[in-house]
Amino acid sequence: MRWGDRHGSCGFMNPEAELKGCRMTVQDGIWNFAYGGNMNPGVLSERRKIVPLESVAACLQDYRLAFNTRGFPWIEPAFANVEYAPGECVHGVLHRLTAEQFARLDRYEWGGVAYRHLELDAEAYDGRRIRARVYSARYVSREKVPSCRYLTLIREGARLSGLDREYVRRLDRHPCCETPAMSDSVIGLFERSDRLRTLFMVLILGTWKVRERLSSWSGRSHSAGDPDG
Repeated sequence: MRWGDRHGSCGFMNPEAELKGCRMTVQDGIWNFAYGGNMNPGVLSERRKIVPLESVAACLQDYRLAFNTRGFPWIEPAFANVEYAPGECVHGVLHRLTAEQFARLDRYEWGGVAYRHLELDAEAYDGRRIRARVYSARYVSREKVPSCRYLTLIREGARLSGLDREYVRRLDRHPCCETPAMSDSVIGLFERSDRLRTLFMVLILGTWKVRERLSSWSGRSHSAGDPDG
């Protein structure tokens, strides 16, 4: 039975779980809460060659799913992110990884550069409360419509992982945009080549930082010229 069949919110299936302190120690592995493409086994296991020690559906209280991580023009308009939002909940998958697996995932996700690691408690569908590392975007923009290619990966991952039915329906209703057919090939090329991925990371992050500085400079200029600013 799925979480959505028993609960209308993200509460524990086992009310005693919180009292038991269901957390894993370091030697048990590193927990990562996936809410985007990494929920999909085709992305994590097949493309990235990461087979988790354990995976369990979960929700992250007081956060919402946002598509505001800066993407690549004409390839991927925006990627998923989590934002603090009291009362809301992001459903996803908790993956227990070895240190080597998490380091590999970090290389793909540009962890520490494009993303920071948040340490947050997620509520697993089986009742455990687990402290996990959650990727949070460093470079965000206004929320955008993701590509249909990317959103399809998330929808498929949500279904395969047995996420809350209403949450899956929300993903199905979320709009997406078509991108050039070449975007699939480009993304696949980056997935397979560490060197290309690193080079592209340097170029795209340089562009983001320049835009950020120009935006900051423009904001200060307007404030200086505004007597009420």
